[in-house]
Order: sequence, then C-alpha cells, then structure tokens
Amino acid sequence: RSIVEVNGSLSTPMPLQLGAVAPALANLTGTALAEHLDGTLVTATSPAQPSEYIVLYLSGLGATTNPVPSGAITPSNPNTLSIPVVTPTMTLNGASIQIAFAGLTPTAVGLYQIDFQMPATIPAGNLPLLVMQGTTVTNTVLLPTQ
Repeated sequence: RSIVEVNGSLSTPMPLQLGAVAPALANLTGTALAEHLDGTLVTATSPAQPSEYIVLYLSGLGATTNPVPSGAITPSNPNTLSIPVVTPTMTLNGASIQIAFAGLTPTAVGLYQIDFQMPATIPAGNLPLLVMQGTTVTNTVLLPTQ
C-alpha cells in the first residue's frame, strides 16, 4: 500500500501494483515519435513509405539481457546490445509487424527503440500502432504512412 503526502496531508492508503514491464510509446501529440533511417522524423509531410525501415521510440520495456546501470549510457557495441527479457510484439493498423530489433537505444540513457520494416503494401494515412509485451499493451499512437 502506498500513501502520498501533499502539503502536509496524507492520502488514503492505496494498493500499488508494480510490473516487470510498462511499455509506453513516445509520441508528439498522438503521432508516433519515429524516425526514418536518415534520422529525420516520420511526420504527415514526411510519412513512412512502403518497405522502408523505421525506428520507433518508447519507454518501459523492462529488464534487458545486458543490464545497463540506471542513468548510464547504453553501450553501442553490437556485441553488447541490451534486448528486453520479455519480447515485445507490434501491430500497425491491426496487422502484426515483424520487429527487426527491440532494445535500449545505443548511446542513450533509459530510452528503448523498435526497428521494423514497413509492409510492402500499406494504406496511406495515419495508421494506429501499438506494442504488446506480455499481457501489457501500450498507448495507441498514429504513424503517418504513404
């Protein structure tokens, strides 16, 4: 049970549930925080293209195979990549998408990424994207596509 103190007043004790994972997709006002391989953002004016590889950013994927101390920069050596112990899955517009890489973002602190290839055929528009990890589902964000 947890109690919160605000301005000297205590809250009613409430149960606090902690889980091994709590994935959440980074977003800019509901649009996925995602990049093309050249490092530019995926936006309505620069949408994801069919068959293109995209880098998607998120938090909360939990413990990794190569633990990185809290607050430390994630190593960039391919032999020391930090991959989540609980493997995530992903859907775009309701269809399963194969993940090429999921793990801590090399040279960043506490940031995860998922790299994936867009399907060869995909409708144009703002498509709903979400990630599942175990029984936990992220917030839904939109990915602009062409």
